[in-house]
Amino acid sequence: MPFVKLELSEHFPGLDKGLKSPLLKSLSQGVNGLWLDDLGAGNANVVSLIEGYFEVVKIDRCFFNEQVQKPTFNLLIASIKKHCDKIIIEGIENRDHMGLLREVGIWGLQGYLFKSVPFKNVDSLL
Repeated sequence: MPFVKLELSEHFPGLDKGLKSPLLKSLSQGVNGLWLDDLGAGNANVVSLIEGYFEVVKIDRCFFNEQVQKPTFNLLIASIKKHCDKIIIEGIENRDHMGLLREVGIWGLQGYLFKSVPFKNVDSLL
């Protein structure tokens, strides 16, 4: 099932140890791809990000709202993309930032801007 992914939060035990964490190393070898959730939520750890464990990084909603206002936002995203090309921004609730996010190459958006769809209707989105 290649569509099943394991998402780890910044609170995951041993995340700060990167390659030295046997659990993280084992998980990274045994699934279809690890995703890092809530980057910037306060327990940021760049070790595992730099070591390339993650297929996708999800940026915390509050962190995004703080950083998007700064002139260094583009540099922040570029720095993350050096280690993980697929970035999802959490908490997108309006279209205000869509142009900027498209410009910096954000891979995905998550939030209430997009209405939920019953599973039986997922094909209608394609």
